[in-house]
Amino acid sequence: MGKKAVAILITALAVITICTAVGAAYLVQSKDSELVLKDAGDAFSDSVEIEGFVPGQAAERTFKAQAPKGAVFTLALRGEGELCDFLRVSLTINGEEVFSGAFAEYNGAAAVREVSGEFTFTLSYSLPSDAGNGAQGLKCKISANCSLQEA
Repeated sequence: MGKKAVAILITALAVITICTAVGAAYLVQSKDSELVLKDAGDAFSDSVEIEGFVPGQAAERTFKAQAPKGAVFTLALRGEGELCDFLRVSLTINGEEVFSGAFAEYNGAAAVREVSGEFTFTLSYSLPSDAGNGAQGLKCKISANCSLQEA
């Protein structure tokens, strides 16, 4: 291969790598401005595929909801894929941390909180800096199922 061909190949690989990382981050970074839950009995599901995370990378999804007085908000997480073994996850409701830790601790678990009026909830995902090279190139799919019920 000539020098020019090698330079073009290196440039193309760099562009692909950057686009993949930006694409993966875009998939899990969003702020929804519409209400996803509006009344008791409502349910909402969201899923995200995380791929291309590098150690130290983090992303989040924030949602708004409206609850009648005395409602109970439930959020259940379920994940599959090898990257889930390395991820950390946290949930905050109106800025108050409900849980934070290794995703494996919360996979299949549900958080239940009383809520009233308009509130936001944020799911954050991160790959710890010390995750090592074994976590690179892995992917996972995480689903969050939310509901509002009367207390």
